[in-house]
Amino acid sequence: MENFNRTSLIKFFKNRKNLQLFTSREGRAKFISVMYKIFMKESILDVGCSDKDLKKFVPPDVKYIGIDISGNPDFRVDLEKDKLNNFDNNSFHTVVCTEVLEHLDNIHEVFDDLCRVSKKYIIISLPNNWLNFKFRLIKNSGTAKFYGLPLEKPVDRHKWFFNYEEALNFIIKRGEKNNFRLKSYFPITFSHYGLINRLFNILFKLYYGNKFGFSNAFFSSLWALLEKVE
Repeated sequence: MENFNRTSLIKFFKNRKNLQLFTSREGRAKFISVMYKIFMKESILDVGCSDKDLKKFVPPDVKYIGIDISGNPDFRVDLEKDKLNNFDNNSFHTVVCTEVLEHLDNIHEVFDDLCRVSKKYIIISLPNNWLNFKFRLIKNSGTAKFYGLPLEKPVDRHKWFFNYEEALNFIIKRGEKNNFRLKSYFPITFSHYGLINRLFNILFKLYYGNKFGFSNAFFSSLWALLEKVE
């Protein structure tokens, strides 16, 4: 499945059990192995691998390296300080970086480094931070997991606050700057890709005059595949 389409995603998410994949790191790793199976070959760099859950789904003949600042990586790397300086240009066929960049101050530099070490593909995902805040603002109550003000300084938090539209624009434009093109992308939505979803999408476009109005309000995250331009 090289190019994702609405039909394949509807089929995948109509099985409500598949939505549970996003509640754990191992679940997301399994999702990657299913949706991006044909790109799991030759060599893979898993950026933000934690306990290397993706390795369980990678074919045995594929070279896998996982890096993270915590967990059980092959190499312990602090992306805030070192980026991917331990790896040469074009070192990996596919670079995977999901739900990581929003935790880094130097998001632009690390994104550029993902492009530098990839010789063919990058699989990347970014959250839509507007989604959860929408409900908290409507209720006028609640706390923000990655943006609130806890009594003690948190070990981990998001350093950027952006919506679905901004995430897509960042990946496209920053990718082009690094000689990568957007090959395919899709949103994760926990209300699945049904008729009601599409009708609301049309209503939001008409009311707000913005094609991303519905996306910014209801999509959970953006998943994208970038391909190096030869």
